[in-house]
Amino acid sequence: MAVISDDQVSKNKFAKFRKACFAKSSAQYYIEMGFRKDVSSVFLVPANQNTVEINRLITNVIIGILLVLFSTVVVTVFFVAPSLNPNPSNNTWGDRSGRYDWPPPSNSLLGRFEKAAITCDHGRCSEVGRDIMIKGGNAIDAAIAALFCLGVTNPQSSGIGGGFIMTFYNQTSKTCIAIDARETAPRAATWDINWMNPETGSVYKSGEILKQPTLANTLETIANAEDPVELFYKGEMADIIAAEFAENEAIITKADLKKYKPRIYHTPLKTTPFLDGLIMCGPPPPSSFAITQSIVQVGIKNYCNHTIEDNPWDLLYNDPYYYHFLIETQKFANSHRSLLGDIAFVPKAWRMAQNLATDDYSEWIYLRQKIKAQKADYYGDYNSTVAKDHGTSHVSVVDPFGNGVSVTSTINHWFGASVQSSKLGIVWNNEMDAFSKPNYSKKDEIPQSRQNYIQPGKRPMASMSPMVMYSNETGKLVMVIGASGGNKIVSSIGKTIVRVLCFNETIKEAIDAPNLHSHFPEDVTEYEKTMPAELIQTLIDRNLQKMKPSTGFEGIVQGIYIDEDDVIWANGDFRRRTNMSPGGF
Repeated sequence: MAVISDDQVSKNKFAKFRKACFAKSSAQYYIEMGFRKDVSSVFLVPANQNTVEINRLITNVIIGILLVLFSTVVVTVFFVAPSLNPNPSNNTWGDRSGRYDWPPPSNSLLGRFEKAAITCDHGRCSEVGRDIMIKGGNAIDAAIAALFCLGVTNPQSSGIGGGFIMTFYNQTSKTCIAIDARETAPRAATWDINWMNPETGSVYKSGEILKQPTLANTLETIANAEDPVELFYKGEMADIIAAEFAENEAIITKADLKKYKPRIYHTPLKTTPFLDGLIMCGPPPPSSFAITQSIVQVGIKNYCNHTIEDNPWDLLYNDPYYYHFLIETQKFANSHRSLLGDIAFVPKAWRMAQNLATDDYSEWIYLRQKIKAQKADYYGDYNSTVAKDHGTSHVSVVDPFGNGVSVTSTINHWFGASVQSSKLGIVWNNEMDAFSKPNYSKKDEIPQSRQNYIQPGKRPMASMSPMVMYSNETGKLVMVIGASGGNKIVSSIGKTIVRVLCFNETIKEAIDAPNLHSHFPEDVTEYEKTMPAELIQTLIDRNLQKMKPSTGFEGIVQGIYIDEDDVIWANGDFRRRTNMSPGGF
């Protein structure tokens, strides 16, 4: 069953469910979705299945997208797992103990696999994706299956009433493809629309139980349909959706459903090669991959070539300047976010994103860093900001063919719009809230970004940063990573990658490390409460950083790293307080 925790209750003023669970068991849901958990009948992929045609993959993606989401906006047990270790380490430099009191390793598991791996926001959904690959499916098949599953186990964060952004790496062609299946403002959208629960006239209350039998029927109907795309976007389900909206005086129409298409970028955003030929690849705006990779590139300039010769971990665990410059890097990168927007409506956003991905721009930021914090206008555009986003779920996959998928899905706030279809059981998103709005800021607040204003057909900015990393020389996949957690996604991913590449930490050690997040132009950095108090005070006193304890959820990373011996390491962030564990074989 999917359990809604007290933490989730406290984070959503619109949908305060407590300890709610769904009527049907998880086993029933798996059957209804067409995925049977039968570990006794699984089989390994034949050795000669080593190529995947790009056209087949794209077709699978498009069909999967149209099934997994309704993208017009409305308001553990492991099979053949060689190793699962809660406390691994790559420490070859000696004792890490020193001046600060760091938290112990978390109880999350580090998976060690030989052929394939998947990690997402629920361990049972990792199993679903793993079983798809064992039966011959590729990374996209596994990711789509896991997304369906997460819509059941994590309905507060994602589902077929939301959207997603995906990055896919094809080992055969050694190319990246990005897919923007973000929610889209309907044709009749305006910046001043508002809504509430039409049945009660108020938001849902804590303690109410949400049962999901109609959602189970909807998923089963989609799975068994001869043409599920036709059914959902043009057929009977589209009629039901449009009728429900019309009954509640919503502006969504069947024409909006029929018109929607995901955007596929065959030439997505890529970095210039770094660290002996590594390339990061991800989606253009409205994704925030451009911001995330900037944090990584500048962090690499700071630390991969400037570590202490005899003990690099001394810098990582004992030197406050590492954390000061991490904060400064975030400020510079995030200062560009208000200049970005849907590139179909803001052409200069594409040029800005491409510029951010260059080594020259990273060098410019690197050289501007100072040993003390500066005023906001030193870092960039402090006259506007992008609304903070929320929620999300993430899936990272590496398949036996060497392909990788990183996909982040969302319905925005906890339980989206807090409105569920009475006939289909779908929880609708509230992505209109992710747009900026003219004259929306309160007194003394910074105005919201013009680049993200609501327009019909436009897609709102998102912190989602699904990304892959591969070798430019060999084409070998090196890392598949992404996160959930709203605006803290970019900082948590950036921290993780730098610690793996520059300090040889395992993917688990890097994910476990306490988070810092600077949401420019706010002049305060949030720190996770497990950060050593003495270190925080040093940053305040010596580096003039303004700090405060973090509130709400942290960025929750799902990471897969392939080492030089082709061993696949996977870890799901312990901060997602569910049945969290990677799957693979």
